[in-house]
Amino acid sequence: MNPISMKSVLNALSRQLKSISIVFYVLAIGIGMMFSYAKFARFGINIFHYSDVLDFMIIPFSDYRILIFTLLSLFIAYGSHCLDRWWQRRYPTSYSKFNFGLNDKNWFKNASRNGLFILLFLMYLLNGAVIYGNVVERQIEKQSPIEICFQDNETLSGKLIGNTKEVIFVLDENKDVKTIPIVSIRMYGTKQIL
Repeated sequence: MNPISMKSVLNALSRQLKSISIVFYVLAIGIGMMFSYAKFARFGINIFHYSDVLDFMIIPFSDYRILIFTLLSLFIAYGSHCLDRWWQRRYPTSYSKFNFGLNDKNWFKNASRNGLFILLFLMYLLNGAVIYGNVVERQIEKQSPIEICFQDNETLSGKLIGNTKEVIFVLDENKDVKTIPIVSIRMYGTKQIL
């Protein structure tokens, strides 16, 4: 391979890698938003009212489970698509029986098949978000309470649900959710705010 064609191949791969990483990051943000909503909705909080764009841009990196789920989702979606194509090529009779003979129809071959994969992928993501919300809710209920000290030396004890850059959500002893602006807090847990 001559140096010019090797350079063009590397440039093409670099462009493809950039495109793939952008798509992955956007997908991770979307999944992170869905998972974050599922987590806070368990406690009656609409996180979209308290968050801004920057909060959602860092969501994929705030919880390793979101990154793992995103990677797993891509592998499962791609694997199931490849398995479907392989099954259709290798065992067309059983594939046709499984699909009730619809695979011979033109409308199924094109848009419907891809639409079905997208619908199943979205259902998979929604179920994953619900499971994530359940798991995180149980973890929050099991955690030790933290002590929050306000600017006026008043204190509040509760379990930390989460936070944005402007507010902290705490579940107090009465199972009531408290939304506390960060500017009113002097210290929570071992973290000094001012």
